[in-house]
Amino acid sequence: MSRNLRLGFLASIMALSSLVASCKKSDESEFRNTLKADAGENVIMRLEDVTTLDGSGSEDTAGKEFSFEWEVASKPSGSEATLEDETSDSPSFSANMAGEYAIALSVYNENFTVRDTVQIRVVENSLVADAGEDAEAEVNTSVALDGSASEDMDGGDFTVLWELVSGPTANSTITDPTALEASFTADEPGVYVLSITISNQLYEAIDEVSITLVNPGPVVLESIDANRTLANLVNGDAPDYVVTTDLHVDAELTIDPGVVISFQNNSSILINSGSGAIIAEGTAADPIRFIGNYENGARWEGMIVYSNDNRNKLSYVQIENTGATIILDGVKAGLALFSGAVLGIEHSSSTGSAGYGMYMRDGAELSSFVENAFTDNALQGMYMPANYVFMLDEATAYSDNNALAGIRILASSIDLAQGQEQTWVAPADGSAYIVNESLSIDAGWILNPGVKILMGNDARIDINVDGFIQARGTAEQHVVFANATGAFWKGIIIYSNNQTNSFTYTDFHRGANSAILSGVSASVALFSTAVAKFENCDFINETGYSLYVQDGALLSAFAKNTFTSMQQSAMRVAPNVVKQILADNSFNYAGGTAMVEVMGGSITEGIEATWRGFEDGTGYRLTASMDVDIPWHIMGGAKFFMNNDVHIIINSGDAYINTQGTQDKQVMFTGYTQQIGAWRGITIYSNNVMNSLNYTNFFYAGSNNLLDGKKASVALWDNTKATIQNCSFNHNPGYGVYVGWGAEVNDDIETVNTFVGNGVGTVYYNL
Repeated sequence: MSRNLRLGFLASIMALSSLVASCKKSDESEFRNTLKADAGENVIMRLEDVTTLDGSGSEDTAGKEFSFEWEVASKPSGSEATLEDETSDSPSFSANMAGEYAIALSVYNENFTVRDTVQIRVVENSLVADAGEDAEAEVNTSVALDGSASEDMDGGDFTVLWELVSGPTANSTITDPTALEASFTADEPGVYVLSITISNQLYEAIDEVSITLVNPGPVVLESIDANRTLANLVNGDAPDYVVTTDLHVDAELTIDPGVVISFQNNSSILINSGSGAIIAEGTAADPIRFIGNYENGARWEGMIVYSNDNRNKLSYVQIENTGATIILDGVKAGLALFSGAVLGIEHSSSTGSAGYGMYMRDGAELSSFVENAFTDNALQGMYMPANYVFMLDEATAYSDNNALAGIRILASSIDLAQGQEQTWVAPADGSAYIVNESLSIDAGWILNPGVKILMGNDARIDINVDGFIQARGTAEQHVVFANATGAFWKGIIIYSNNQTNSFTYTDFHRGANSAILSGVSASVALFSTAVAKFENCDFINETGYSLYVQDGALLSAFAKNTFTSMQQSAMRVAPNVVKQILADNSFNYAGGTAMVEVMGGSITEGIEATWRGFEDGTGYRLTASMDVDIPWHIMGGAKFFMNNDVHIIINSGDAYINTQGTQDKQVMFTGYTQQIGAWRGITIYSNNVMNSLNYTNFFYAGSNNLLDGKKASVALWDNTKATIQNCSFNHNPGYGVYVGWGAEVNDDIETVNTFVGNGVGTVYYNL
């Protein structure tokens, strides 16, 4: 046999062997059982339930298809257990009686069948809940809940839960709610329904019990001479405690939220000095209430605090229906603080008083003051010294339904340590501060936007040397000073030279009813050393002057102020003050002549002085003669109304007069009475080349001689200098102009000016 033939034969033998082996392996797989049956976990179920069996764990490890068949293998006698979808992997099972069941699962294909069995225990509810007997008790007492009769009749274990089903909206508590024997408390009377639930793995049972809670009678309180806490015994409006005679507190008295104390027979509560203290802290939901007689609604006297204990506090406390009799200093009030007393008041109220809501003596102190209410009282909400007004807040209500609105201020002073200041806020309810008596300011006094101060008929405010005032109004919220009754008040006098004294967007109504300084009536008066600024202020319906400024005082700014319905001149000021008055001030009178009165004296202060013409045509009224010792500029539109025999003297040295009239805005000097010889005239002793009169008109001068026995509207002393042009000189019984020996004037003085109605002549030259 050749080599190639032998190789071919061997390959054929090997292929035949491989085919035989493959056929043998296929036959073994075909007849080997690869099925697995899995009927799932054993089940415990309730009799009334339907359970789903789980055969999804069954399989053919060879990956071939197979089928399911379930059947009830065993059951209690008489049972009619059923299977639905018994050829699926998850049939449903239900039974009509308790007991043990065996459910068989067959998994099969065309060659093999395998089986598995699941055990099912069907059980009935054997739990019985018993919440015990209904009960009645007082509020805030512990009521026993007895569920000890609850059981599992099969002797099994179970859990317990007590719950409130219904009842008043109240603070209630169940103690040990997971025990058969628990307890219940609540702070409001009414019927409460509670339930007990017992449960095991499959079942629960519930039973209910009714608890009726009633209020106890109030406890009579007597003097507190040992530390004591008053608990909330009764919820609702009924009192927890009753006071039949004055209650003296000489120890620490703590009052829990929700407590109601009724005061009878005009009684009061007194927090005495020494060891007395009151700590009454309610909540928004459960305030503490001090009320009058709960049986007939009669008033009680109120609370008075003598104690200076820093722990004294009223928080969420309501003081109601007080003022049966005078409580302190001839005053009726719901709450009164004696000198030296300390009290914090937060979220509290004093309402329905026959007097004030609250009264403070000078020397009492507020340690805190937040969001309180003083309403529905016969007088103002508060009556207090000025020194503690800064403790008040914007959110507190002081005026609602009070017969007299606002916060009344005692005759007192603001006298903090030097350099200190306090701020008065504007209450959100629009309440004003009522100053019926005078007020003295010896510290910084800041008035926030919207503050209203209403003054008594003869009341005044003194800003003393150590004090200052800043009235910080805005365009939207002015600061207001007015009379409390619609009549007139005295005014404000400023002695302070503090550079921060200022009034911005501040209204002054109906002031100046009597003399406030040097026999002068004014809404605001500045003493000779005072400093103040006025911007965007309104002076309205004043009986005297709106503003009186003595010589030596300073208007650090004076702009955009208005004067309306004045009964005489708006201002009375010293000559040195006028330069601070800007032209944009408005003098809108209902009657009389719009004037700024200028007192006699001298223009001496500063490098120069400029007097402006007011945009509304208001003039200056010179009430007495005036010397000018510095350069004096008079702007176009300025008008001067001169009292009888007033004489203006431009002295030698640095002084000069320079009127800057224009054709459209001319300067005018005239007599106040508008009669020939009403005033004397102007005498110029200065030889300054800046002396100039331009577009300036003179009327009714010549009440007396100016120089050398001559009457004139303007007189130039010997060797002086002046330019006079575009002017008019009218109705002088003497001359229009007197020119002294050696004086220099423009050559065309008689042609560039006009002269009308002068008794002797136009220009007199003393050659």
